[in-house]
Amino acid sequence: MRSIFISGAGRSGTSLLHSLLATSNSICALPETSIVRRHLLSPFSRSSIHALHNDSRLSRLAVSTETLALLSRELTVEKSILAIIDAHISMSIPHQKDGIEFICDKDPLYTFHVPALSRLAPDSFLIHIIRDPIDTVYSRMKADWSSHQSIFYSSLITSAAQLYCHLMSLIFFRNRYFLVEYERLIRDP
Repeated sequence: MRSIFISGAGRSGTSLLHSLLATSNSICALPETSIVRRHLLSPFSRSSIHALHNDSRLSRLAVSTETLALLSRELTVEKSILAIIDAHISMSIPHQKDGIEFICDKDPLYTFHVPALSRLAPDSFLIHIIRDPIDTVYSRMKADWSSHQSIFYSSLITSAAQLYCHLMSLIFFRNRYFLVEYERLIRDP
């Protein structure tokens, strides 16, 4: 199976795009666990089997605690994560597993890991969603997790994320990179 990664600034529409792609019979959209970013991509948080085994966010997957414990004891973190994702697909959509062509994972912070994503999954696709920066900043100001941030900081992060991801994606993903505009997606899903 090939991977589809969704990135974009927080509050830019990544969840909406993820939900729309999840309606396809050929795509298994993973629940938002940030498992790939937190355990495989961040150079400062390269994970251990112990950290993976104790990751409370994995409870969002359709895999029992016992199965997670068993699978997170594989030889490497990478193999464990692949086994956990495969178990999730088997448990959540067993009757469709053979028809699944893509695994879709969404994490707004993929925006800052484009080169690492390309190295991790060389045949994957990246979809970056952008939204009018004013709307993104306004939405960030209303969200609990970012309401304490200044308007200037939110504006800077939103603009920097859009520009950085677009440039890195053109370099590392080339023809496997798609840019989606939130406003167009809303008008014509």
